[in-house]
Amino acid sequence: MKLYNLKDHNEQVSFAQAVTQGLGKNQGLFFSARPAGIQPD
Repeated sequence: MKLYNLKDHNEQVSFAQAVTQGLGKNQGLFFSARPAGIQPD
């Protein structure tokens, strides 16, 4: 699962990397690019 930094969308990391790193650049939180359970139309 890829996660991206809410303050810097160019920073993408794996779930394991996000857990280890904690916060991204500029103290941004990591968020899933595609929330689980939501299907595109």
